[in-house]
Amino acid sequence: MNRRLAVELILWSAGVVGAALAVAGCQSISASLAAVASHGETTLARIETQDTTTRRTGTSATIVASNPFRLSRQPSRFGYQSGDRGMLPPVVPNVVRPPFSVSGFVGGPPWEAIIEGLAGHENGLVVRAGDVIGDMKITRIRRDTVVVRGRDTTWNLTVRRTW
Repeated sequence: MNRRLAVELILWSAGVVGAALAVAGCQSISASLAAVASHGETTLARIETQDTTTRRTGTSATIVASNPFRLSRQPSRFGYQSGDRGMLPPVVPNVVRPPFSVSGFVGGPPWEAIIEGLAGHENGLVVRAGDVIGDMKITRIRRDTVVVRGRDTTWNLTVRRTW
C-alpha cells in the first residue's frame, strides 16, 4: 500500500467512527430530554401555582444580599436616597470671573497699578499692594504683574496688549 492511501483510509475511518458516536450521543440526549419533559410538566404546573410576588421577593433578597455590583461584596455604608421626594439637587450657579484688567503701571518700587473693571468704579483705579476692594485684595504688584486674591481664586494679571 502506498503511504497516501493509508493516510486517507485512516482519516475516513476516523470520520465514520466520529459520526457514529455523534448519532449515539444525540439519541441519548433526546431520550434524556423526553424524560425531563415529562417530569417538567408536573414541575411547571407547581411553579405556576406559586405566588409570583413571593418568587420575586425571594430572588430580590438573594440579589441584594450578594451585592453583585460592589467589588467588596459588602453593603454600602451610606443608604441610597431616591429622588422620589420631589426635591431636585441644588443648582450651583456658574461663577463669573470679574472682567477686570491691568491697563498700566505707575512709579517704581513700590509699584502701583491701574486696574479697570472693578465693581463700583467706572474708570481705572490706582491700587497699591495691600489694598482691599470689595472682597478682593491686591496682594502683590511687580513691574509687569498684579496678583489679585479673591475669596477662592487668585488672578495673575498682566498689562493688556492691543492686537
